[in-house]
Amino acid sequence: MEDFGTIKKVEIGKDLDAENEKYICDVEFQDNEDVRKVQIMNMSGVNVRPRVGQKILVLDLGGGFEIGIATDDMIDADLEDGEIEIYSIDSNGAKSGKVKIKPNGELVLNDGTDYAVKYSKLESEFNKLKDDFNSHVQNYNSHTHVTTATVDAGLVGSIAATTSTSSPSSPDITQTKVDKVRI
Repeated sequence: MEDFGTIKKVEIGKDLDAENEKYICDVEFQDNEDVRKVQIMNMSGVNVRPRVGQKILVLDLGGGFEIGIATDDMIDADLEDGEIEIYSIDSNGAKSGKVKIKPNGELVLNDGTDYAVKYSKLESEFNKLKDDFNSHVQNYNSHTHVTTATVDAGLVGSIAATTSTSSPSSPDITQTKVDKVRI
């Protein structure tokens, strides 16, 4: 037999075999007088802590053992065929973080407004570009012009190094690193 209820409390407790810790919920059923302890049955590889106030489908397996197999937070996921969306829910019941897995293998984090990069590869290429630029600035700042004229009573055939306002580059990309996203 199945029944729908509303989660009133969530705690961690032992399953009926007393072997593993599970989420155990106090579930209030539609008559608002019947509150029972129900073990949440998550899929293998997925750990979801239900939220107080969520609707839940409860199956009676007999012998006083009931499991909650599905919760519904009443949010329309608006997915395309074959898409999967995983999201968390804040205390107000709104989506607060999500991952969309598209049928073509693309992963979209939150709203997908930007692209992730391999930071270590970006940093390596950036440092190479910075070193090349700084080498160019150093060469420019220290170059001389060969001439047959004398300048400031210097030696014939050379003049003093060009006065330059160029300076080495010192940009920093560490602020672009997003520690919470790993690829």
